[in-house]
Amino acid sequence: MPSPTTPFNARAVALMRFVGALATRPLRPPDPALSWTTAGFASCLVDIAEELSAAPRHPDPAALPLAALAPSGNALAAIDPQVPAMLACLEHQQAAAFPHDVGTFDAHLIGTWRILTCWQQPHPIARCGWFHSAYATDAYPLPSIAPARREVLQAAIGPTAEALVFLFCTLDRCRLQRDLLAAGCIPSVGLPAKNWATGEWLDLPPAAIAAYLIVELANIAEQTCRLGKRPGLWMHRVSRLATLLSPERSTSLSGFPTVVPPIFNRCTQTLDRDRERKALDLYLRLPGQSVITKSDRAVLEAIAQLNPWIAEPHLALAAIARSTGNEDEAIACARAAERHLWNWGTPWDKRFSWFEQVRTALDATKVSTNY
Repeated sequence: MPSPTTPFNARAVALMRFVGALATRPLRPPDPALSWTTAGFASCLVDIAEELSAAPRHPDPAALPLAALAPSGNALAAIDPQVPAMLACLEHQQAAAFPHDVGTFDAHLIGTWRILTCWQQPHPIARCGWFHSAYATDAYPLPSIAPARREVLQAAIGPTAEALVFLFCTLDRCRLQRDLLAAGCIPSVGLPAKNWATGEWLDLPPAAIAAYLIVELANIAEQTCRLGKRPGLWMHRVSRLATLLSPERSTSLSGFPTVVPPIFNRCTQTLDRDRERKALDLYLRLPGQSVITKSDRAVLEAIAQLNPWIAEPHLALAAIARSTGNEDEAIACARAAERHLWNWGTPWDKRFSWFEQVRTALDATKVSTNY
């Protein structure tokens, strides 16, 4: 949905455009520009492992000044030299005017990129996250760049990243996810995938599947929530998909030139569906973070035990510990929260800013004398 901060007329136009696109998409003939037979696409996927191996990777974000990850365009250039070109491309395509369920559409795109930088992915994978729906997708029908003008995006992010964007936009993603979960791994011979727009089939190599999957995990984590930006149920699903990236499960990835995301203990563990639901139910019954007191401590500890992959209960426990003068416990809880925040690169509770949560956690690890 459009952002509440967008002027009413602009939000109404964006919403009507989105609904209209949903209503008319099934009637459109296949766009030949979305075909996988376009020049060089299949061969680029074959060479994707080599291209990613040669690409620079993002540094450990925790080692960067926090300002480098601030939600402002100029600061982000410290992470990737192509950021000015990517911001210019985003602005030219007027992505801020596009509707989205959580905040603005451009904030979602940059947020997806930030997650991938926190996961220290090669530049092409992270840049793909920034423009992952540029040509529209099977779930989002509004292209910000015409598929017939792929050279525009290639100039901004490079040919390898653009090929990954084109793949993400044309894949029947739900079908591929079902097939991957049924296989229980990324097969060494790859997997056939379907183009949702044209009906074509293509055998995807393991490296292309893994690159897609990493971007998909970031895409889901960045935007999934309930009404009012309250946290929702998505971690069980993501944890199951993430295990497919574990080299122990998918031996075809033993030489894959990227970094396994740090989530779920480097993609080796899953979160039980019932435990996720119970943790969420307890969390949503709590008062706002500004009025949490030490009487809520037992509930927060139960939440952290049921879902050990989220930062929010640890941040609240750190505040409670500090308010009662337990400095060591406050620091330990703050460090646990900080670790989860860096691992995800996005808040679980979308009502709060990830950047501000990280700053709060960092401040809480400092010894206080004000008690």
